[in-house]
Amino acid sequence: MTMTHTRTVRAVLLCGAVLLAAPILASAAPAAEEPAAASGDMPYAGQSIRVLHDKRPNTENLLDLLPEFEAATGISVTVDIMPESEVFAKEQVELSQQVGTYDVMQYIWLFQPGWERAGWMIDLNPYIADAGKNFPGWARSDFDDSVLGILSVNDKQLGIPFISFTNGLLYNDIILKKYDVAVPTTLEEFEAAAAKLTREDPELGQIYGYMARGGRRGTEDTNSWIQVLNLFGGNFFDDDWNCSLNAPEAVASLEWYVHMVEEYAPPGAKRAGWTEVVTEFTQGRVAMIMEGFVVWEQYNDPEQSKIAGHVGLAQLPDSPERGLAVGGAWGLGIPNTAKNKDAAWQYIQWLTSTPVASRLFLATTREANLAVYSVSPNAPGAPPMEEVVAKIFADTDPAGYPPITNWNEVSDKIGLMFSNALSGEMSAQQAADEACEAIDPLMERAGY
Repeated sequence: MTMTHTRTVRAVLLCGAVLLAAPILASAAPAAEEPAAASGDMPYAGQSIRVLHDKRPNTENLLDLLPEFEAATGISVTVDIMPESEVFAKEQVELSQQVGTYDVMQYIWLFQPGWERAGWMIDLNPYIADAGKNFPGWARSDFDDSVLGILSVNDKQLGIPFISFTNGLLYNDIILKKYDVAVPTTLEEFEAAAAKLTREDPELGQIYGYMARGGRRGTEDTNSWIQVLNLFGGNFFDDDWNCSLNAPEAVASLEWYVHMVEEYAPPGAKRAGWTEVVTEFTQGRVAMIMEGFVVWEQYNDPEQSKIAGHVGLAQLPDSPERGLAVGGAWGLGIPNTAKNKDAAWQYIQWLTSTPVASRLFLATTREANLAVYSVSPNAPGAPPMEEVVAKIFADTDPAGYPPITNWNEVSDKIGLMFSNALSGEMSAQQAADEACEAIDPLMERAGY
């Protein structure tokens, strides 16, 4: 479904397929910028912009705040809200065919390298440097450099963080304290804790020490293992862009991951995605997960979580000594075909500013991050949330995923490798060798 917001704050539900089937104007030239209407503090009054967001509570709730932006700027905003998969498809058509429907796009960082090479998104650095176009309450210095780096390619700032995320160790404080298990700080301690906590509990029933994603849907389901790859010192490629997933460190990380899922995770974990992992954890059946904590509110919502108020957050085992947390972000960027780029920049600044982002629980600026994660405190006796979050983001690797233009097809081969190893159809080494045999030609074809 697609939700469209008009200036009268009226939401209309439309079929997503209708939008995706819109006529495509091949090789259309970027539309000329509408002239700004000078009117004192509202230089862009009378302009209109169209924005694309994915469907999530944050984006749906922003519809209630849009009248404030429109009243302050005189800019009319139309928002299309679609499920994530439709957003991906829509953006690919919009950009590759230079359609020019949108002035602002919410996008996931993995697509940036190809877009930058094609020149489909504008560099926001000139806008950031132009004090005359600053929106009140917005400043570049409010953002972590590591997060801005995730949305930068070849020194071009293609996006401003809309939702930034990284991984941490999330644990069920009730289970760990019941069995006198300290929060693990190394992978060896982590495995020992998982083994001890996989047991039949007289009150809780069968509990498990660990759970992670196990499907084969490319980036989504391999995210948990990619974090382990980093902790083991493995890499996707060597310095010459040859696949190195079959190198000893990478294979060891996959073997460890398969072993942990087989020994200490619930039945069905080998087919689980993010939703299943979070559900098992919040229902109190799993003691520890290595996942993103951008949904801290969900982990601690009594209506959704049986362990609300007892969720702990810590740095990943052996991070940063052996490997950094792998970060990612959704950004807000301006396509090269945008009709009203200056007005679009005003919208991006408004939405990602600390005051607005904090109200919408968007992890944008440092302060907004803390607003998101302070919805509920850390587990009793654990370090304060702001301290833990600051450490994790400071030790986040913005290059955790390779900045390549053909990530979609490469990640599909990684997903197959992951699935083959988890299913037992192949050893980790065999699955990795097969993946590299498929990935190397893809990289060569892409010009690497």
